[in-house]
Parts: sequence; C-alpha cells; structure tokens
Amino acid sequence: MILPAYSVFPGQVFFRPGSLGDFNAFIRNYGQKGLVLHGSAFNSSPQYNSFVSLPGVDLLLRRGGEPQIHELSALLIKTRREKYKWIAGAGGGSILDLAKACAGLFFCEKDPSCYQKGEKPELPGIPFFAVPSTAGTGSEATPNAVLTNSITGEKLSIRSEHMTAQAVFLDPELLLSASRAVIAGSGMDALTQAIESYFSRNSSLFTDWLAEKAFVLTAQSLEKVFSVCGKNQIINEHSSLMAGSFMAGMSLAQARLGLVHGLAHPLGSLYHIPHGELCAFLLPYILKINREQVKIKYDKLSSLVNCDLQSWVSELNQKLQIKNPFQGKKLLSGAFIINQTLISGSTAANPVKADRQMINNLLSEFFL
Repeated sequence: MILPAYSVFPGQVFFRPGSLGDFNAFIRNYGQKGLVLHGSAFNSSPQYNSFVSLPGVDLLLRRGGEPQIHELSALLIKTRREKYKWIAGAGGGSILDLAKACAGLFFCEKDPSCYQKGEKPELPGIPFFAVPSTAGTGSEATPNAVLTNSITGEKLSIRSEHMTAQAVFLDPELLLSASRAVIAGSGMDALTQAIESYFSRNSSLFTDWLAEKAFVLTAQSLEKVFSVCGKNQIINEHSSLMAGSFMAGMSLAQARLGLVHGLAHPLGSLYHIPHGELCAFLLPYILKINREQVKIKYDKLSSLVNCDLQSWVSELNQKLQIKNPFQGKKLLSGAFIINQTLISGSTAANPVKADRQMINNLLSEFFL
C-alpha cells in the first residue's frame, strides 16, 4: 500500500472523561468568532451549558436524519455570511460530517455536489473541531464527509486532506446521553469499520495494528456500555468504546472499508435506515463471502473473541436487539443499488471482488 502524501490524522486529541472542559481554554487561542453545530442529544447533556457562555461563539441545533447536499449548501451560505473563523461539530457522525464539509468547503466556489463527484476542493477551508457524542462513526478521525443528494439519491463522500479535524475532544461522558439504539448502532458501525479496514485490499501493517486494537476495544466494551445505558453511570468501557471508534476511524482513513459500506450507502439512502443498524445487519453476510479470502486474519479475529467471527457478530446483533431492517419491505430500485455498490470506493477495497450477480444474490437474501 502507498500511503497518501499528506497526513489524514487530526492535529490534536484531548481524551479523558471531562475533556470537553478543555474546549473553552483551547478555543481562546483562536480568539475569533466561531460556530458550534450540534445535535439534540448534545443539547440535553450537562456539557452543553459550557458552550452557551462562550463569547463570540454561536450555537446551531440540527435535528435528525443523515446530512444532505442541499443542507450543506444552505449552511455554507449562513456561515460565509456570518464570516465565521472556525466550525465545530458536537454530536454524532451526521453532525460531524456536515460541520466538517462546511468548514472544508468554506472558500470553495463550486456547488458542493461537484466535490461529491470527485472534484478536488480548490482552497483549504477554515479550522474544523470535532466533539463526537457517539462512539462508532469515526468521523472525527477521517478526512471525508458522507452526504446524500436528495435529487439523485446518491450517497457519496466529499474527500480532502483539508477536512481533517485540527482538534478532537473525546469525552466518554458524552456517551451518557446516547440512547440504547444509538449505542448499539454506532458501536456496531465502529466494529464493522475495524473489521473491514483490517480485511481491506489496501491494508498495511500500520492500519492492521490500528484496526486490530480498535476491534478488541470495541468488542470488549460495546455490550457492557449497552447494558448500563440510561443509568447515568460512567464505566471504563465508555472510554474503551470511544477509543475503539477513534482508532477504527484512523484505520479506515488509510485503508478504506469494504462491501458492507459499499452496500450500506445506497440501501441507507433508499430506505432511510440508521447507518450503524444497517452495517450490523449486513456484516454477517459479507463475512461469509470474505472469510476464506482473508482466512489468516479472519481466524485471528475469531481467536480474539474465542468464537467463530461470523457467529459471534450474529449473536452480538441479537444481544443488541438489532433485527432485519428489511423485514416486510419490498426491494426498490435494484439496478440503482447494484450500480452504486459496484462504483463505490469501499466495494473496491473488499478482499473478494464483487460483481452484479453477487450483489443481486445478496439482495435476494435480504428481501425474502
């Protein structure tokens, strides 16, 4: 694997329970007007109050749903008009991706959809700071933002080294405000990203180390965090889960992912299923396809959980109450799903080469 000529890792990382308290002192170094885009879960957390009193800082609440290209266009108009000097995202992956894309494209003149189709942003943007309130997407560690075009139905990434966070605040206490469904879905997203980047065609010794560590941390902590959800009780596993998510994000930033994510993007855009829940459902199917091609690595992960990996994932889904999201639904736009899956950069990194027949067979299994 040839690594990119630029660093795709965040500039600074603040990681400990309560680390969000460092944000106030950190941001004074910038001494300029900024915007904090945040989600409703963060809005109800105790840490929210520390942001309200920040001088020169505006807060903007975004509610639900995956980020859209037209939403990014509107946010760019607002942030440019207000002449913000930096943007922070405080929330889940959708919040982070939207804030990241806005900061990264701040000085770019073309429509955001152009960059989603592969055009390189002409200029660096303004600083982006990440405050993840879930553990799973890894968006705080990556140089790309995934957005949906509501007109074409395409769910694609905008990617640039300039979109990497200049600082990340990993505060496990923020996980206390997440629901059981969010903990389960985002945690399974992190687990999937660790596995897929580990099995990726583009993996290296470096990304393997990150992915394997991310897998262990997530595998050992997810079920425990899920079990105490809603009890307002911080345990060591909250830190482990957040660290696993971050390391999986760093691994995928270099190695890319695989067929789970190649399928998840078009299926998610059509059926509006939460991304993590969808990845969790797809993962056992894709493990079955890949296991012989990556047998040594597959066996290594199996040994780490003392069980066949595919069986272990299926059992974990049951414990986390994740079910078939397509139950009772009809297959829509099969040709679109197949085409979008096959052109995906994630699919290209899958250890077993995918073709139309493979995807069609998988869809037939999903929509029984």
